[in-house]
Amino acid sequence: MKEAMEFEYTRTLAVKILKEGLEVAKADGYDFGSEALAQFTLYLEKGGAHKPSMLIDVENKRPTEIDFMSGAIARYGEIYEIPTPVNSTFTGLLKALENQ
Repeated sequence: MKEAMEFEYTRTLAVKILKEGLEVAKADGYDFGSEALAQFTLYLEKGGAHKPSMLIDVENKRPTEIDFMSGAIARYGEIYEIPTPVNSTFTGLLKALENQ
């Protein structure tokens, strides 16, 4: 987690995933406030050097919780007609890994 948040490209992806999720949540009636993105990003930055559970699932060839996270953001994005390209792509990539 620490490595992902320190690497520019994966950090940018994580922030985009959060932004899309916050936008969809707001459309669904959940407003986490103007500081939510900064707070959630800081939480990820403080995650330390550990493997996320989805990575462990992929390594062990188990289904991940992607359908309940980025997949749900993408589904709600469709309902509210909010584009969620990062969450949709991330979901597709993880589903492809699960299918190997």
